[in-house]
Order: sequence, then structure tokens, then C-alpha cells
Amino acid sequence: MPSPPPGSSSLSCLGPDSSSSPRSPWLASGSGPDGRLRVTLLPPFLSDQAQHVPALGTFHLFCQATGPADAHFVWEKNGREVETCVPVQTHALPDGRAHVLSWLRDAIRESTEYRCSVHSYRTVDLLPVAMWRAEKTFPMLLLVAAERDS
Repeated sequence: MPSPPPGSSSLSCLGPDSSSSPRSPWLASGSGPDGRLRVTLLPPFLSDQAQHVPALGTFHLFCQATGPADAHFVWEKNGREVETCVPVQTHALPDGRAHVLSWLRDAIRESTEYRCSVHSYRTVDLLPVAMWRAEKTFPMLLLVAAERDS
């Protein structure tokens, strides 16, 4: 199957029950020294997105990566996969890889931990991005970046 044209993009909404997916059947050409395709995380990492949020106020967290065309994100809140729709934008790169961007919008009332990880079916690597703790400091919520997993 031919590669989609460079510069093409798709926007989808992914969740645990979603049947739509930005995954595409074309092969990516970027591989690591062992020949396996790699997923590369890009800034701003979650740890770079610290912010003060008013109690019950909404905020956004962003994750982005480049990698195989099937690279996709999994968002977790307090150790459980997020059940709501999380937007994902996938952009085909000229070398056959994809740039994937995802953003989570939420409002929190109590201490909460977020995690964003990127996955690909073409590589065995599971790359945790980062974790966040949202700590309640009345009347504000302080989002604190937890130590990045490696």
C-alpha cells in the first residue's frame, strides 16, 4: 500500500472504546541502531508544563512524538486509562514517519496524577512520557511534574 502524501494530516478522537484511530498502514523509514523503528518524544514534556489552575478550573496537558505511522498515546488519570475522548492529530512526515500530537483537557477537584505514554505496534518500546501530580492548594490547584520515567 502506498504511503500517504507528505504533509497530510488527520485529526481524531481516541478513547478506550474508540474504533477510529490515526494508525495508518504505511511503513516508517526511521529506525534505531538495532534496526527497530523508534518513537521519539518531543518537548514540551509534561514536566515542562507546570501551571497554577484555579480550583475547578480547566487546563490542558500536551504530549507529542515522532515515530512509526501507528504511534499513538495512552493517557492515564490516577492509574486508569482516561475514559473520555482525547484529541489526537497525526501528520505524515516526508520520510514516512508521523508526528503525533495529543492534548488532554480536564478540570480537577482533588489531588490527581496524570500519565501520558506513547506506543507503537511496530516496535516493542513502551516510552512513558511523564507523570503529573495535581495537588490541591485551596483555592488553586498546582500541577507538579513528577519525575520522568525512563
